[in-house]
Amino acid sequence: MRFFPLCLIVCLPAAAQTNQDTLSFTTHAGVVVSNATVLKVEGDKVVYVFSDGGGTVPLAELPPEIRARYAQKPGTAPAPAETVPASLAPIQALADQGNASAMAALGDAYALKWQKDFATSLTARAGLPPDPHTGLPVGTARGTNNVNYLKSMEWYEKAASLGDTNAMWKIISEADASESRGSFVDPATGIHAFMTERGLRWLQKLATAGNPKAAKTLAAYNSSAAAVRPDLEVLDLRAKAMQNTATAWQWSYQLKLKNNTAKPVDQSHNVLFLDAEGFVIAKSPCDIKLSASETKTFLDTVTISLPGGGGVKSVKFE
Repeated sequence: MRFFPLCLIVCLPAAAQTNQDTLSFTTHAGVVVSNATVLKVEGDKVVYVFSDGGGTVPLAELPPEIRARYAQKPGTAPAPAETVPASLAPIQALADQGNASAMAALGDAYALKWQKDFATSLTARAGLPPDPHTGLPVGTARGTNNVNYLKSMEWYEKAASLGDTNAMWKIISEADASESRGSFVDPATGIHAFMTERGLRWLQKLATAGNPKAAKTLAAYNSSAAAVRPDLEVLDLRAKAMQNTATAWQWSYQLKLKNNTAKPVDQSHNVLFLDAEGFVIAKSPCDIKLSASETKTFLDTVTISLPGGGGVKSVKFE
């Protein structure tokens, strides 16, 4: 059973909001993005930012009603492509010609930008209370939604698919906690490291190919993961007050679960809404169905009558 402190976010009436275009969506991969500010539309992709960073999402992965909102209208010019920094132009040219080493080098360049983004954001938010989900100061821009992180992984993946072993190891080691599927003690360094879904995929490929370092690292991860991860793991749980009336509050929650077993899961659980002292205000039944090793985000909205609806301070999965 996991307990998640809750940072209350109440949606303002429409008249009080700015004119900036915002959207919330869940991608085909199950990634949930809430209240993102749209910066621009580039061809078939939407570029956005939000409190944890930013990124791009293909129009094809958006719900139909949002996709229609941003689809290119006939007769209009496409949005300009992002300008490649002059210093990276020669490497970009080689990468576009299929040079795997150049692709890996571009991955390195964007990974460095991602790390600088994080350092800058962390410094700017020093002294703020920690985010209960990351342990970092609230609003720190770090994670898989950072556009430079996404670009670095995109180029590493391209290089790795062409057999670049260095790029494979970068995917394995350049992991971020926001997409971690567990930590383990890296046998090469003796310190804790994160493992991601994509990192584990390339680690398994290297180990299968007979790479001794990969085999040793995979064994260390499997041993550690088996020891500390529950069969049904709560990766994230958060809730937001969507609206309130004279009689009730409406709360929406996002629950991300991981089935760590080789068997399907079909169970009934509850999401509890708690007050400041930890007493249950309301209970929302949640039927969990997951295939073997599946990760999935469950969404629901709950109406809680007053006075309890306005006193929710945290949520818990049981």
